[in-house]
Amino acid sequence: MLFRSPGVMTLRRLIKSCEKHALYRTPEVNDKLYCHYEGYREIDGEVMARYANIKCLWLQGNGLSEIKGLDGCEKLTSLYLHENCINEIGEGLRKLVALDTLNLSKTFVKVVGGLAQCEKLTTLNLGYCSLGPGADAIVHCESLPKLATLDIQHNRLEDGEGVLDVATKMPALRVLYCQGNPFVKGFKYYRKRFIGGAAEMRYLDDRPVFEDEARRTKAWAAGVEEGGYERGNEAEREMIKTLRDEKKAYDDNRHNDFMKLMHEGQAIRRARRSEERRVGKECR
Repeated sequence: MLFRSPGVMTLRRLIKSCEKHALYRTPEVNDKLYCHYEGYREIDGEVMARYANIKCLWLQGNGLSEIKGLDGCEKLTSLYLHENCINEIGEGLRKLVALDTLNLSKTFVKVVGGLAQCEKLTTLNLGYCSLGPGADAIVHCESLPKLATLDIQHNRLEDGEGVLDVATKMPALRVLYCQGNPFVKGFKYYRKRFIGGAAEMRYLDDRPVFEDEARRTKAWAAGVEEGGYERGNEAEREMIKTLRDEKKAYDDNRHNDFMKLMHEGQAIRRARRSEERRVGKECR
């Protein structure tokens, strides 16, 4: 019999999976491994240790209730554990010091933790989990120095001020998804405050943060700090006028440059025709 049980991870099953996905039968040769939607109930550490050289591991859509058995996969950079029954991150990732991307969306994780050793982590997906209601559920993200993309959409977070405080303390944060949390709808000046608070924000929820919006928002934030929301709105209007003037000046310069090139071209053509006529007369 090939498999002991549908939910048990065995070396034979993993080899079969490698054959299915056109990978190598020899475990040590593979740099990636597909184990998604196989019905696994737990990760077998001894089996996974044979795949010590993999960098990407897909384990989504199984019946995993905890993260363990990955200590032998220290070269992992991308780990996909979404759509499992995981309740906590725990210490199962402590050896994955090279981890860059971690997807735990659509699980039952309530608190972010256990990632202190993952100092290279840049992308963390915890959308559609059970985070909240307090911002203490995500405060651990502040200690991840390179975390640039954080997805916490559609959780139970109610403390908007706390979430904002966490976001402003994340030095590398560039992409943030918060929509679908209870705090978002009632959070006054939500988009402006988050963009203004996170200095490197480039994408918030459903749309990117372009340079003009970033400058308007930072002017608004500076105005709020100076004299409240009324002063912030005034500062934003001033910045909008500045941006409009800059755009007009830019367009005028482009037009002037174009006209200059056109006149220079016309002068060159006139000189060329004049030279051609002169040469023609000399030839006659």
